[in-house]
Amino acid sequence: MKKFIRKFTNRNSFFITLVSILFFLSNYLNSSYLIRTKTPSNIIYEGNSGNISIKSFFFSVSEFSLFAIGEVLILIITIGIIFFNRKYFIKYYNKFSYYLKILLFSFLTFEELSFLTEDKFNFLSSFNNQNELNLHNSNFLNIYIFDYFPILGKVGLITFLISFMLFIIGYGSFFKKFNKLNFIFLERKNSLYSNLYFLNLALSNAMVYFSLTVYYGTLMQVNPGYILNLELVEFFLYSLFLIDTLDKVKLVKNKYR
Repeated sequence: MKKFIRKFTNRNSFFITLVSILFFLSNYLNSSYLIRTKTPSNIIYEGNSGNISIKSFFFSVSEFSLFAIGEVLILIITIGIIFFNRKYFIKYYNKFSYYLKILLFSFLTFEELSFLTEDKFNFLSSFNNQNELNLHNSNFLNIYIFDYFPILGKVGLITFLISFMLFIIGYGSFFKKFNKLNFIFLERKNSLYSNLYFLNLALSNAMVYFSLTVYYGTLMQVNPGYILNLELVEFFLYSLFLIDTLDKVKLVKNKYR
């Protein structure tokens, strides 16, 4: 019992510490106005802007920032772990869930690298709002399915789908009917942290709904936005997926050692 409590505490301490770091970093990004998801093509940095470039690399969420590169590396490492332990995973789970997870993480990696396709194909402008070959910026997924939802305000299709998928991935292991897909789902001890995306959106919109953004901005000395920057939430979730995959490696190796 003591061993279980110690492991539980250590795991939660790690995740809470990581969320705390990302929270303070989000506030820094909001206060320094460095948040950027893409760099306009008409901006050219001069030679004397080296300090700005370094600062942007470490303290921004642009495509070539530390966090964006970190997200891709985490996904690639996760795919590598899954691939090199395929015999254990297929034996413990099944081929279908194994290859489905490989496909899922390959898709996420492509989505993260899709900025490389910007303006590469003429047809992209008709269905993607950033002229990139991806789904997350597609016009279809960015439509609103609810013009007004209590506290949450407008709810986009992509927000609904991400929240739904994270719920399934986070809590699918609690449903016996889905046992064959357990390799896709998080281990139960990790499930709680799959809620971060939805909680961040809900709390951020709640501040707007209850007119608390001014007080929050004054208190934290920031330009109020999301409590946690969405790119940093992505970084956390990918880290969660990696840690969960490592947990699965330990599980299957202990079984067949």
